[in-house]
Amino acid sequence: MIRATARDLLHRGVPAHRIRVSLERNMRCATGHCGHCRLGDVLLCRDGPVIGWDRAESLLSVREL
Repeated sequence: MIRATARDLLHRGVPAHRIRVSLERNMRCATGHCGHCRLGDVLLCRDGPVIGWDRAESLLSVREL
């Protein structure tokens, strides 16, 4: 749903840096030490679960196991 909505907004002319998405992950320490919430090079507990689409698009293009 996040990908489809972001792509629709891009198609309508909204710049990628203006689109914000929430990437919730299970967190353990909430301080960035355990790495459990890591998504690519982003620690969602430290860097925030809400990030711009310009950064999130490449993270969501990686297929998880």
